[in-house]
This record gives sequence, C-alpha cells and structure tokens, in this order.
Amino acid sequence: MPTVIFSISYPIIEEKREEYLETVRELKNYLTNERGKKYSVFESKTRPNTFNEVYFCDSLEEYDALEDDADEITEQLINRIVDEFIKDGKTEYKTLIEAV
Repeated sequence: MPTVIFSISYPIIEEKREEYLETVRELKNYLTNERGKKYSVFESKTRPNTFNEVYFCDSLEEYDALEDDADEITEQLINRIVDEFIKDGKTEYKTLIEAV
C-alpha cells in the first residue's frame, strides 16, 4: 500500500502568530496522542509566517477517510485556524502518493 502525504500550506496573520502556534500545538497534540494520526506542522524557511500542515497516511483508504474521521474537537481546532489565523483565506492543498 502506498503512503499518502496530504499537505495544506498557508500564510498566517503575523500579529496572531503566538495564538496560531498555541492552537496548532493543541491540534498536533490531540491528533497524534489522542487520535493516533501522523501529523506535523512546518514553517517555510524562506517565507516567514507561512506554514504547512502535513498528514502522513499509511494507505489511500486512510487518506480517503481523513475528513470523515474528524471528530468535534478536531473540527473546532481546524475551524479556528481557518477562521482566525489564515491570511486572506489563502490555502494550497497538495496530495502526494508514494510512487516507489
């Protein structure tokens, strides 16, 4: 089964950086420790305040179930990120499927 990497990239409102980092830490802690997901958040080296959330899925089935598997806590945290922190609502989504 191929590994699937799903990423969401976006700039955040600079003045809300600390609040964003607190929220995304809470999301990462919840997803990895409570839900058993493989999830990380990275900041661009060349574009400060631009972040990339990355989900690592062990199969296409796990990837396909990501949205359906989101519970209330996950949805609340994600909605907070989208509604309060993303600059101008700009997001870029990417799905990579392991080839070899």
